[in-house]
Amino acid sequence: GILYCVVKNTVLVKFKEDFLSQHHPNCRYDVNFSFNREFLKRCHQAIDCAATNRSLVNFLFPNPTISSSSDMPTRNLKEKEAFAIDQVCRLVGAPPYLIEGSPSVTFGKISTTGTLIDEMVVVILRKNPSSRILMCAPTNDICDVLMRSLRRKISLSGLDILPANAAFMEIDGVPADNLSSCTNEGEGFTCLSLEELQNLRIIVSTYVSSFRLANEGLTSGHFSHIFMVDASLATEPETMVMLANFVAEKTVVVVTGTERTFPTWLRSDIGRKYGLQKSYFQRIFERKQYSSLCPNLVIRISEYGKE
Repeated sequence: GILYCVVKNTVLVKFKEDFLSQHHPNCRYDVNFSFNREFLKRCHQAIDCAATNRSLVNFLFPNPTISSSSDMPTRNLKEKEAFAIDQVCRLVGAPPYLIEGSPSVTFGKISTTGTLIDEMVVVILRKNPSSRILMCAPTNDICDVLMRSLRRKISLSGLDILPANAAFMEIDGVPADNLSSCTNEGEGFTCLSLEELQNLRIIVSTYVSSFRLANEGLTSGHFSHIFMVDASLATEPETMVMLANFVAEKTVVVVTGTERTFPTWLRSDIGRKYGLQKSYFQRIFERKQYSSLCPNLVIRISEYGKE
């Protein structure tokens, strides 16, 4: 289970379905609590790095010039998506491109937003043979669904696409069709060597677990494209782990999220009071150039294809 909220002497704990399916109100449990500080350490390190990295300024505080005219289609969703894909393929460096819509995964299945991400990746790989893509999401469950969807659409062989699972993640928790692409040793997951990582076209990871790639030697500029999936569900320090380690001047960054959706796991009243609940996606989306839905910077889509 995950500690969800603490109010005085009351503790709210969130469990997965496998526990709830066998739970009965009359059951009694022995409970132990543990705290892994690794998550916070990576966030603190990323913030320190971001504060001194000049390459990040235009990604953290984008201030692009809005074109007075645009050939963006106004009605047909498919045309809008095609325009967005073309726009991302044309980008070189900042500012980030935003996709505002439903979460990429809903009820364990890929959504309209997730499908658009897949299509962007396919086109990028086809048009740019030297491209290297890092795709990050808030949770391993989301990463698993994205990974499965990409494997169906991209005819890559061997380890050209890799899920960078957290070292502590249980092997039984990884879908069988994704396990063949994982690197595991014993009961945990390992990371490939630097040389092997450099040869991969796509790596899928949670935001915080992406630090393992930097630990192995991958540097800023290695990835041509970075997809920050469902960034509205993660805190900004969490997303900084990926940005601070891998963004360079010419890196293309695509950020997806849902307007006015906030990280749900934040348990600190002080953190919420001073803005930690506002995600990187929400903060960028509120900037004038993005909130005006300039087609060169953002696409808004819905699950049912209606604006």
